[in-house]
Amino acid sequence: MADNSDGNLTFEDRDVEVDGKPRRFLLARPRGAVTLDADRLERMRSGDFVSMIDMEILQAVATRGGEVAVVVFDAADAAGNPLWTFDPKLDDELRIELGRWLLKSQVALYRELIRMKSSGLVGVGFGKLELAGFQRGTVRVATDLASELESAEPARAAQIEIDLWLLEHAARWSGLALADYVASGLASDIAERDGKREQIEKLLADAAAAG
Repeated sequence: MADNSDGNLTFEDRDVEVDGKPRRFLLARPRGAVTLDADRLERMRSGDFVSMIDMEILQAVATRGGEVAVVVFDAADAAGNPLWTFDPKLDDELRIELGRWLLKSQVALYRELIRMKSSGLVGVGFGKLELAGFQRGTVRVATDLASELESAEPARAAQIEIDLWLLEHAARWSGLALADYVASGLASDIAERDGKREQIEKLLADAAAAG
């Protein structure tokens, strides 16, 4: 089932064999070029930003009734041309900060995907600047959360444990082209995530019990 709506993303349902059984993954691509620039960063700093891309992903997964093993976000078009990029005018520190804000906002996306019985998101087709921003931004967010955890009340601590788990296990970013990732890594990624499902279910249960 392909999604032909007029949103920011296009969606396509595909199958991959995992341990001898077909599993569905949802391929999402930007409908057109997206450049994350200084204006986007300032809006994220101020809190005046809602990711319509994240909202579209959640809506698409929700309509598929818990059948999506993982969302694969392709930052390039079918020919390999980049669609989702950082503005090259941003310096290294601003790219790291942008990555940090993106990861902070996307933790909520991962949490909702897990609750919808998906295992999270994999991003492919990213360039070197974007990969570096995500990777270093993830470290910043994880460091912030770990620091907060030291003095957090039980309910907040349980949520932080979930967020740290999600940052480590629910997202993966790659420069591989979509076809290469599907051929070489997707099935094993889904199997690995399946094996960790009990961990996140326990963390979610602990958080609910903590209030």
